[in-house]
Amino acid sequence: MASLENEIKSLQNKQQTIEEDYQSLIGIMERARRMVAFQDQDSAAGSTFKMDKNGNLEKMAK
Repeated sequence: MASLENEIKSLQNKQQTIEEDYQSLIGIMERARRMVAFQDQDSAAGSTFKMDKNGNLEKMAK
């Protein structure tokens, strides 16, 4: 009976560790997603344009 209780405590500790690791991973993935989204916004905002002789805007290649 005591061995089963020890096994239950061990499994509960392992489950707690896995849950903490999972939450950390989710946080890392969320931060990475936000970083990529901000980089996409920055690259779109950084576009340069040139006006031709007729007054039309042309997007410049980077």
